Amino acid sequence: MNDSSYTNNITNIDLQSLNSAEAVRRLPIIMFILILIIIGVFGNLHVFYIYITKFGSSTYRMFVLSLASVDILSCCMSMPFEMADELNPYTFNAGITCKIFRFLNTCLAMITALMLVVIASERYRRICKPYGNQMSEKHARYALFGVVLFAIIATLPALYVYGIKTLHLNVSGQMIEGSECTWSDEVVGSVIGYAYFAWGLLVILVCMFLLVILYSLVGLHLRRHTIKVQSTIRKKHCRRKSTNRRSVLGSLKIRRKSRQIRSADSKALQNLGYKFFFRI
Repeated sequence: MNDSSYTNNITNIDLQSLNSAEAVRRLPIIMFILILIIIGVFGNLHVFYIYITKFGSSTYRMFVLSLASVDILSCCMSMPFEMADELNPYTFNAGITCKIFRFLNTCLAMITALMLVVIASERYRRICKPYGNQMSEKHARYALFGVVLFAIIATLPALYVYGIKTLHLNVSGQMIEGSECTWSDEVVGSVIGYAYFAWGLLVILVCMFLLVILYSLVGLHLRRHTIKVQSTIRKKHCRRKSTNRRSVLGSLKIRRKSRQIRSADSKALQNLGYKFFFRI
């Protein structure tokens, strides 16, 4: 009995030291996440202040505030969990916590991607089809609600896929069992985990494809509009130059006519003077 407890103590000490060494090795990642949390929290609070106090109600304001809300949730919930996961790479034992926070991570990431697609479609209609039906604030609320609902349903399998995975670590020729928060032992080696990963990857790729297409169309429309405006400005400039040339030529002609009239008048006066002199 004493020998088994002594062996367990040696195992725990070895596992803790191994976990501490791995956490120290991951310290730059942890510090980077901490910096992102600080920047994200203060940046999104600044966004809230600006768009609530300085901007009126509009669909764009609603979208920006929604994105800031999702981002600040990620900074306050998901990213601290990632720090805890990095600090306990071999000793993470909270299975329910792992499932909940992995679900939140994937859900918030999918909500952000889908929101960006909705914003891009709204920008496309505003810029490329300004005289068509535009998205109102009511429709924007419905779109955001649909995005959140779809993301929750699409990421529900994460509650089953993620969990505690048992690790088999070889320390000085001795096998030690650790645990980490990733695909659970029930999912490892099955098709379910890969199917869920492929499903999430497909949604992200479709969102990226739609973003590229929509913003490419917006960019082409803006480029055509810029070219048209530049050509209009050039035409106006050419017209101004032509009118200025005409006005200059007209003034020159007027000056020449006035000079001719003056010379004619002076000659007439001289002729009258000669005639009057010779008559006398």
